Parts: sequence; C-alpha cells; structure tokens
Amino acid sequence: MSRMVVRVPGRVKRQLRKLRDKTSDKGLANRCQIVLLWGEGEAWFAIAKAVGCCLSWVGRVIRRFRDQGVAGLQDRREDNGDIKLDEYYLARLREVVDKQPSDYGYERPTWTQELLVEAMVQETQVRVHPGTMSRALKTIGARLGQPKATVGCPGPAKGSGTEKSCCLRF
Repeated sequence: MSRMVVRVPGRVKRQLRKLRDKTSDKGLANRCQIVLLWGEGEAWFAIAKAVGCCLSWVGRVIRRFRDQGVAGLQDRREDNGDIKLDEYYLARLREVVDKQPSDYGYERPTWTQELLVEAMVQETQVRVHPGTMSRALKTIGARLGQPKATVGCPGPAKGSGTEKSCCLRF
C-alpha cells in the first residue's frame, strides 16, 4: 500500500516554525510540530511517539489543519464558559483562607482544597474543581504547609506556684 505524499508549502512551514517558537502555549507548539512532521512525510504513529501524544490526537490536529489551515491549530476553548476565578472570587478566597475551618462548621484544624471548595460555595455559590482551587491558591500566594504542632505543658498552669521547669520556652 502506498502512502499519500503530503505537501506543506514552504511559506506555511516557516509560519508554523515561527508560531511554534514564539508561543508560550505548549499545546499550540505541539500542534505546530505535528503538522511540521506530517509535512515532512512522517507517519502518524511516528509523530505521536515523537510529540508524546496519542494517535487519535494526531489525526484530529491534521484534519483541522487540512480543513482550516494554520488558524485551525489555535486553541478552541475560548467559548468554554464563564471564568470562575475572577477578582471577586479570589478576594473572597483570601478572606476565607484567613479564617479557620471551624468558622464554617468543619471540625478540622486546617484547610484542605476540598473544604475550601465547599466554603467558597457557601460564600460565592460558585463550585470549582479541587485542581482549580489549587491554581486559585497559587494565584493569591497562599502557601502549602504543614500545620504547626502545638504541645501542651504537662505541668500545672502558670501562677499556681508549682510550675515545672520541663516546659519549653521559645
């Protein structure tokens, strides 16, 4: 069985290389690379292996390029719905993170992403995925860390006159 020889004009190859090299969108760069390899006569399975994607994605990218040209390589998720992590949401998240989970009826001493999602639903009526919450926390500069350990002194309370010297002082 003979393979179909594909011709991608030199000006289009130059345009794809420039787009691939200048973009900060890794997905767009991969789509450009797929078309460039396809234009060099590579087989779809070799392209998939070289780019690190599945064979069906290579086919979709090539079909979109054939149908729409370079414009077909752009990310088509711009109409993917309203943005949930707007300034209002992030401002409310800053306020919620500064409080304790017990202020929202949870019996945990520290926040988890899942608890923050639920608390933010109470505050804003907007539900996000825990992965999106992770990005939101990074955006507001919240740090991920272990809770500070608290150790109670085994001795009697201060002022009782029988204070033990084993209590740690920092």
